[in-house]
Amino acid sequence: LLVLHPTDEPVEKAYKKLVADLTTTTHSSPMADVAKTLRQVLDYNVPHGKRNRLMAVVHTYQLLSDKEALPDKIELACLVGWCIELLQAYFLIADDIMDKSTMRRGRPCWYTVEGVGLRAINDAFFLQGAVFRVLRENLGHLAVYHDLVELFLNINYSTVEGQCLDMLSSPEGTTPDLKEFTDQRYAAIAEHKTAYYSFVLPIRAGMYVAGISDPQQHADAEKVAVKIGHAFQVQDDFLDIYGNPEHVGKIGTDIVDGKCSWLVVKALQLMNARQRETFTAHFACGKPGGPDELAIKALYDELGLVELYNTYIAQTFQAIDEMLEKPWGHPSLPTVFREVMKAILKRTK
Repeated sequence: LLVLHPTDEPVEKAYKKLVADLTTTTHSSPMADVAKTLRQVLDYNVPHGKRNRLMAVVHTYQLLSDKEALPDKIELACLVGWCIELLQAYFLIADDIMDKSTMRRGRPCWYTVEGVGLRAINDAFFLQGAVFRVLRENLGHLAVYHDLVELFLNINYSTVEGQCLDMLSSPEGTTPDLKEFTDQRYAAIAEHKTAYYSFVLPIRAGMYVAGISDPQQHADAEKVAVKIGHAFQVQDDFLDIYGNPEHVGKIGTDIVDGKCSWLVVKALQLMNARQRETFTAHFACGKPGGPDELAIKALYDELGLVELYNTYIAQTFQAIDEMLEKPWGHPSLPTVFREVMKAILKRTK
């Protein structure tokens, strides 16, 4: 494999190319100011994540492509990976504004940086537009270009739908309707808000770069990717409450924000009348780390949610493993998914 780590040379080189392509301008001022601003937006928001989505594209490409042809498109695979990191950064900038968050990846959220403010909304649009510019300029010549663009467009739309459903579940200024906090609603949020862009997109994009465009193989891959994505969102919900904020890189707010999280859905199914009274009195109010949040955490402990979570994760990963035992159109596809599962199984951030 030519790329093993998220900081390997081809990855860094592709990022430098992407920034240069997007910000090199022949314009004199004032458009030169725009290019300078875009460079700041890119450098602050894009390269500082774990790069899991980027690496999923690259690993998928490396495992599935013809070994002789492998070096030819490694830069393209890295660039497609960076396009997903651009998409991720655009979602996070908007998400932080909507959630009034203060920290992201261990640093102040972009909109809170001095001189940025609500201009961050336009900066998010910048990053979204940059995705399609990079794809056109670097992959426009490939037979799978239209499939790739279609994939990015569809996943972008699905993610916005998921974000909408997430916010409708805990409307600002009102008490959430707990009757709506069902397994079905939670699965729809997890699938649309997280699974599609975090797992379906990188794996299917890697398949396209490797020249695999068979619809059945893509449909089979999507089923597994959605299941992994659901588990990943459950992990996120768990880490929001039980994770170390220094590891996670942000302070959890799901309880005070009244989010439809996996823990809430499970707690509502398990609690008795007394516990429900406590839950209703303290959920979706107060401040992070305050007495209301601590009362809900104590209730979660009383209900044994940590054990339930550990059981769920173990059973889900076992079920995915069983899905991977069946024959696949490409013999290396199960390896792709096992690599992804290995990367997230025991994560703490």
